[in-house]
Amino acid sequence: MWIRYIVACLPFVVLTSQMAFLPQLAAQEPQRMTLSSPGQHAVMGEAEKLRVAIPLFAHALTADEAIETLRKRKQTARERCLTLQADPDSIEYSGVTVEHSELLQNNSYAMLQRINNRNGNQLDLDELPTLITARVDMVIDWTLPDTDEEALVAFAEYLLRELKTPDITGEQERPEFPARVEEALEAARTQAAVYSSRSNRPSLDEIRYAFVAKVTPEMIKTAHQKAFREAEASITAMAEAAGFQLEKMLSMSSNNSTSSTTYSSSANSRNRRDLLIAGDNEIIGTSASELPYSIRIHLQYSVISQ
Repeated sequence: MWIRYIVACLPFVVLTSQMAFLPQLAAQEPQRMTLSSPGQHAVMGEAEKLRVAIPLFAHALTADEAIETLRKRKQTARERCLTLQADPDSIEYSGVTVEHSELLQNNSYAMLQRINNRNGNQLDLDELPTLITARVDMVIDWTLPDTDEEALVAFAEYLLRELKTPDITGEQERPEFPARVEEALEAARTQAAVYSSRSNRPSLDEIRYAFVAKVTPEMIKTAHQKAFREAEASITAMAEAAGFQLEKMLSMSSNNSTSSTTYSSSANSRNRRDLLIAGDNEIIGTSASELPYSIRIHLQYSVISQ
């Protein structure tokens, strides 16, 4: 009888012993978690080129006339840049766009009507033609003649003056209107009632320049190595502070930055592709002395409690 009782209790004894051992196993199991950190490093490049973006405009009363005028302006702009020793192989153009705009702002019609009544001109507002503007953006490079920062900025400003005097863009030129229209518009200008739709041009509608440097394999290698070390050192420090040790790397990602230019936009230029950008293996920026090639690396490690 006692033998049968002991045998019947054996499963309970074994199970109880196992359950008593489980907390000990859990206490001995090391804790695991993940830590991640970024690392970043920038290597400065040396300016070798000046890249200039030139918007070209042609205003006319018909689309055909505007496009033909723009074609001639492109040729004139190219010849002008080449006389200033630009690199002919670097020239690029955006696509041609055509816009239709009114000669007067909406709030100027009432002013013009009052002027008509006072001057006896009696111009019908329906006589005001629609201004058609064709536009293309041109970008072209110059090889820099010096490495001194002050000399580079002086060279860039010299080119800017040469391209603006006379204005190479054609932005201020407009077609001849019928005499009655010209008279009415001049009267309205005197009253400060008329403003060109492009009188306050944002940055993308102006001649702009930026300095360009090459990105060498040595620069890429240095930036990656130092960014990686910074990220790894950060994760190591965090692990040690929390009482963990690094176990293994789970992931690594990186991205680079090759531009330090910023320009505003407007309704006229918001949908345009900015040509003042870095090409392959290039850095571009508005400062001749600060052309950073920047690498940002993000590491993720698994860590284990010590």
